[in-house]
Amino acid sequence: MRSDHRARRGGAGPLCAVGIALRVVGIARSTALAAVLLVAGPFAAGLRAQSDPQPFASPSPAPVQGEDLSPTPIAPPVATPPPAAGPTLEQQAEEKYAAGDLEGAAAIYRQLAVATSAPQERLRLLVAAAWLEHQLGQADVAYDLLRQGLVDLPDYPFQPQNYSQEFVDIFVKARDRALAERHQRANELVQRSLREIAAEDMTRARATLVQALALQPDDPFGLFNLGLVEMKTAHRDQAITNFERLLAVEAGKPGTVPVEVRSPALATLGLLYYEKDFLEDAKRYLEQAAALDPASSRTWNNLGLTLGKAGDAAGAERAFRKGLEIAPDNAQLANNLAQLLMNAQRWNDAVTLLTPVTAGANADALAWLNYGLAQRGAGDRAGAGTSLQRVLALDADNKQGLAARAAVYLALVRFDQGDGAGAIAAARQAIGWRPDDVDAWTYLGLAQKLQKDLAGARDSLQRAATLDAARPEIHNNLGTVLFALNDLAGAEAEFRQALTLRPGFAQAQSNLDQVLVAQLAGKVGTSSATSSKPDSGRPRRQPKYVGVHFSDADFTYLGIKGAMVESVMSDSPAAKAGLRKGDVVLGIDGNPVEGPQQLLRYLRNLTGERDYVEMDVLRDGSPRRLRVDMF
Repeated sequence: MRSDHRARRGGAGPLCAVGIALRVVGIARSTALAAVLLVAGPFAAGLRAQSDPQPFASPSPAPVQGEDLSPTPIAPPVATPPPAAGPTLEQQAEEKYAAGDLEGAAAIYRQLAVATSAPQERLRLLVAAAWLEHQLGQADVAYDLLRQGLVDLPDYPFQPQNYSQEFVDIFVKARDRALAERHQRANELVQRSLREIAAEDMTRARATLVQALALQPDDPFGLFNLGLVEMKTAHRDQAITNFERLLAVEAGKPGTVPVEVRSPALATLGLLYYEKDFLEDAKRYLEQAAALDPASSRTWNNLGLTLGKAGDAAGAERAFRKGLEIAPDNAQLANNLAQLLMNAQRWNDAVTLLTPVTAGANADALAWLNYGLAQRGAGDRAGAGTSLQRVLALDADNKQGLAARAAVYLALVRFDQGDGAGAIAAARQAIGWRPDDVDAWTYLGLAQKLQKDLAGARDSLQRAATLDAARPEIHNNLGTVLFALNDLAGAEAEFRQALTLRPGFAQAQSNLDQVLVAQLAGKVGTSSATSSKPDSGRPRRQPKYVGVHFSDADFTYLGIKGAMVESVMSDSPAAKAGLRKGDVVLGIDGNPVEGPQQLLRYLRNLTGERDYVEMDVLRDGSPRRLRVDMF
C-alpha cells in the first residue's frame, strides 16, 4: 500500500493497487460477539427486499386430432446451466474502486457494514469505507465511521503498516474517542444500577451491571456493585468471583482500583469466606482490609469473629476492642466481645463491658440478654432476672427471636432462686413461642419437680428427651423424677442411658447407685433383722467374732438404712467371706439391716442352728450376697 492518499478518479494502475490494499486490510468474518450497537448508515434506506416471483397459469390442453398412437417415450429435458452469478457487493466495490469511483466503493462498504451484525466484520467494512473517505479528503467522515465501529470493538486488530500515517492517526483518535464513549456509557449504567439496587430491584440491577461491564470489563465500580448484587441475592460464589476479579484488576495494574473500593471489597470477601468457614482466607482478606482502612469498625468486628471462630480468643478480643475504640457505641461489637468473654467464663468482665451499653437509651434487646446471662454467671441472679425481663419488654412479640431465649434463661434463673412457680411461668412462655425448645421443656420439668408436680415433671422431661435424645443431662433429670415416683426400673434405665451418652458422668453414677440400693432393699424386705431361730432349749453355741468395724450408712431419703464396712480384720470370718471396706450391708438372712448396732446384735444372738449367715451387700453400685461362716 502506497502512503499516497490523494483522491484518484482514473488510471487503472494506482486504483488496482488500492484495491489490493483493501483486500489485505480485510480479515476473516467472525461472529464472536452477539451484542452489537447498530448504527444506521446513509445507505440503509436504499436496501430493498427482493419480491417473490409471481406464478404463471398453465395453458389449456389442445384437443387430440388424427390417429390414436401409442405413447412415445419422452427423453428427459437437457439441463440448462444457470446464468452466471453476478459479482457480490464487495466485488462491486472493488470494481468501482478500480474504475476510480471511490465514492461509489465507499458507499457500498458502508451499505455492507449496516447490513451485518457481527462486530468484527462490520468494523472491517467500516475501516475500508473510512480509508476511501480519507482518500477523498473526508477526514471527519472517516473519523466518524471508525468511531462507530470501535465503540463496539475497541480492540480490533488494526494493521497500521498497511495505511498512511495520517489515517493511522485518525484511527487512534477514533479509538480513544470510542473508549471514552464506552467509559461514559458504562458509568451511566453503573449509576443506573445504584438506583435499581436502592429500589431492591436486583434483577434489573444485575442486567444493567452486566451491560456496563461488557463496555468496561475492568471497571472497579461495576465489579464491586455486581458482587454486591450477587451477595444480596444469595449467590455467594458469584459474588466471590466478582470481588476477586476486582482484586485481580488491581494486582495487574496497581493503583487502578481506588482504596475506597478495594477496602470494602477485601472486607466483604473476608465475610464471604467466613460464612464458608474458610477461616484462613477470611483472616487474610480482613487483615488486608483493616490495613487499608483501619478506621472501619465493621472490618474489626468481622476480623474478631473470624479469629474467635479459628480459636484465637486473644486475637479476637484485640480486634473487638480495636473496633470499640473506633465506635464505642457499637452494640454489635460489644455483644460479640461479651459473648467471647462469657465463653471464657469471664462473667465479671462481661458485666463491666455491658453495664454502660445497657445504660444507654438505645440499648437493644440482645445487649440486655447478654447482660442478664453475664449477671447470672457472676452470681447476681436478681439482676439477671431484671435484665431478662427487660428483654421480654423490648421484644414483646418475639419478632427478633430474643424474647423466647430470654424466657428460657429466666426460667433457669427463677429455678436457681427456688421460685418454682416463676420458673414454670417463664418456661411455658418460651414454649408458647417455640414449642420444640428442648431447654424450655427441661426447665419446665425441673420447676414442676420443685413444685412437687412429679407427673407433670415426668411428662415435660420425656418431651425434652424426645426432642433431643443425645443429651445426658435430660436423661439424668428424668431419672430423678422417675425415682421419686418409685419407678425404679425406669429410673435405672434413664441413669444408664445418661452414662452411655457420657461415660464417667458422676452425678448419674451416684443416682444409679441409689436406685440399685433401693432395688436391693425392696428384695430384702421390710422387717428388722432378728435371730434366725428361736431358742430350742439345747445348749447354745457361741458364734465367732465377725471381725468388722461398722458405721452407719444412712439412706433415709431413700427410705432405707444399712451398715457401712469401715475396716475388716485379716483372717476373720468377714475377710474370708470377701467383705471389704466400703461395702454397705443392707440385709442379713433375708432381713433388712437398719444400722451397725442392730446388725451386731443379730450376730451375737445367733444360736447355731446354721453355721453361716448370708449378707446382702452393695458394692460399687452392684448388689451381691456373701456367705459368712460364724461357727
